[in-house]
Amino acid sequence: MPIFLLLTFIAMLFMSLAVPIAADSAYKWVDEKGVTHYSQRPPPDRETKKMASPPAPDKLKMPAESLNMRLERLEQEQAARERAAKQQAQEEKQQAARKHNCEAARKNLTLYKGNPRLRIGDSSGNYTRLNEKERHAHITEAKQQIEENCD
Repeated sequence: MPIFLLLTFIAMLFMSLAVPIAADSAYKWVDEKGVTHYSQRPPPDRETKKMASPPAPDKLKMPAESLNMRLERLEQEQAARERAAKQQAQEEKQQAARKHNCEAARKNLTLYKGNPRLRIGDSSGNYTRLNEKERHAHITEAKQQIEENCD
């Protein structure tokens, strides 16, 4: 993409240099019907008035930014847009994770509150019944996760 922008800028630069050459001189003349004409070549059988050339552009008013500086600025802007897109994608991923965690915490809270004789399996496949103190600890943890992840 930066190469395309560079080529476009170079083409525009050449076109802007060609404009003063093309507008070298202009003539104004009136035909027999009274219609005013403007042309770059005077008619041979008419009296013409040579128009003043437009003033040259003021070098001080034109931007003094070099091509390399402009290209660098465009690359920095592109990098900033890419960083913003990456950050937005990361934020969306975090929002999806929070939503998933919220739903899981609410489901767990419902399970712990509604089933006083709940059994929980460990990594080896053994199930143990929660006592009342452990169940209340899980309820407290589920409520804390709900506060952290739910809006």
